[in-house]
Amino acid sequence: MLNYFGIDKTLVDKAVEINKLKVGHYLPQSHIPITMEDKKDLPDYYLLLSHNFAAEIIKKNKDIIAKGVKFIVPFPQIQIIGERD
Repeated sequence: MLNYFGIDKTLVDKAVEINKLKVGHYLPQSHIPITMEDKKDLPDYYLLLSHNFAAEIIKKNKDIIAKGVKFIVPFPQIQIIGERD
């Protein structure tokens, strides 16, 4: 999806992961660096590309949602999930 829409490191600073094997690598073609998820370094929005795990990820991150962080879930329908959702 990122490649199709031309989203690269000029638009997105980084991708975050909990899988240590992916950290230090880059997303294909976009060259967006993959870093370890850090609850002290929160964005305004996360683009949730693992839409098939959205329910689990949202549930796990209720604490940061309460701090104002929102999740953009692009599939199967675009949703923005935040504190009031």
